[in-house]
Amino acid sequence: MKTRFITLLSVVLMLAGCGKIEEGNANALESASNANAACTETSVEETKAVTFAPEEQLAVIENSFDIWKENNDDINAVKDYIETKYAIADMDKDGYLEVIKETYGKVSSEKDEVSAFTTFYEVTEEHSIEQLNMDSFRKLKFEPAVLRNEMLDIIDDNTYRVYSVDEHDMHEYYRLSFDHNSVILDKFNDEEQGDYYDVISSNEMISVFKEVNSETLKTSYDKHYQRKKEDKTGNYTDFLNNEIKAKVDCDDYMFESEEKEEYSLEELKNLAANNIYSGEGSYDFDYGYIDCGCDGENELVINIGRGCETYSFVLKDEGDGLFIRYIAEDADKFWEDILKDGYVCGFGKGGASLAMYDYGFLDKDARYHVFYTCLYYLALDAGMAGIKDQEVLDDNQLLVYSFERFKDGKEEGSMCLDGCFADPEIKKAFIDDGYKFYSKKEIKERLLKRADEIGISKLGIDEWRDDINREFDDDEN
Repeated sequence: MKTRFITLLSVVLMLAGCGKIEEGNANALESASNANAACTETSVEETKAVTFAPEEQLAVIENSFDIWKENNDDINAVKDYIETKYAIADMDKDGYLEVIKETYGKVSSEKDEVSAFTTFYEVTEEHSIEQLNMDSFRKLKFEPAVLRNEMLDIIDDNTYRVYSVDEHDMHEYYRLSFDHNSVILDKFNDEEQGDYYDVISSNEMISVFKEVNSETLKTSYDKHYQRKKEDKTGNYTDFLNNEIKAKVDCDDYMFESEEKEEYSLEELKNLAANNIYSGEGSYDFDYGYIDCGCDGENELVINIGRGCETYSFVLKDEGDGLFIRYIAEDADKFWEDILKDGYVCGFGKGGASLAMYDYGFLDKDARYHVFYTCLYYLALDAGMAGIKDQEVLDDNQLLVYSFERFKDGKEEGSMCLDGCFADPEIKKAFIDDGYKFYSKKEIKERLLKRADEIGISKLGIDEWRDDINREFDDDEN
């Protein structure tokens, strides 16, 4: 964002041809010598301005911490303050480093989504640091977060896609660019809001840190992930920085046609991207830590996605290496969430009138265990229990629970919920066809017993109880 002026003398000398000596002309030689000195002096000054060493800039940034550190204005600008993070970058590509400071709070007390308050600072030619104009941000009720997911979505060389989230979880997308000493936001038009992936040309990681020292500043400048407290051995951070690979240690269709037995992060990104069918171009990436088995040992989750498709890879550090133990998939017809305690819950559609629920958990070794699944027929499938009357099929529902993934209602171990049918003759037809019916109380008791058998009841996971209590009312039989 620096505006550099070339002096009139420099222009004249360049046009005249600095250092051009006319043979046999002493005056010309002296003039040329003087001209060379002037050219050299000007070019050196320009070079100093352009090649102000990054190491020196980092020193300026560190020595100016009192200017850009978190202050009360940052904390008071957000609701329910959470934390402040920083990053070093050259987002405007002018050769001068910026410090991005971002303070986070909650959008509302009922939402987990965060709000952001962002301020940019930049190193100057005078070896100082100055705050950039943030008026484009400050006029918004909900400011976009720049450091979200430690990834920059690039539109072109120095223009980026950022977005804000309001109290209703609605996203607003903006172009972030630079104009002299101002950071500018331009809101996407309605068409671009709907096709916000199409404007991105590439992604670039941005290294975020909270503790300020020479090492974190240098690591951020080098665009390396910073080691977090959740990573006790440093192996997860090494993987994020593509310094080590993770071995495949799970059965998943994604690896069936692959000959590779281990993957770097970059290779895992490419593998996931090749299995994503939502559009083309760049993809979203983020990561986090969870505690499978609630044993105090953290596992790394890598999320790679685009549009409505996301793959989540769970990596386990066994000391002698990293292992890919589980993959969750969000797709067009099925969504799966991995919670902080390793609880896994999924919901999907098996057709126009079939909803699918899936519950399980990851143990301390990040191995998946099915808790129970439920098939919810909002209308009966044609031919079920020999019923052909379309009106009867459309007007009746059925819920089937099992301890294996999505078993048919007639299979051994399946439990159909009693009370779904208004007409007793329909239930009789199902019983005659091999379906077994249980009351809510009976199914709940079976699920509680199942929780003890697989060990989830002994862990510090509360969500499974909430799911059961929400689904089964104790007052009903």
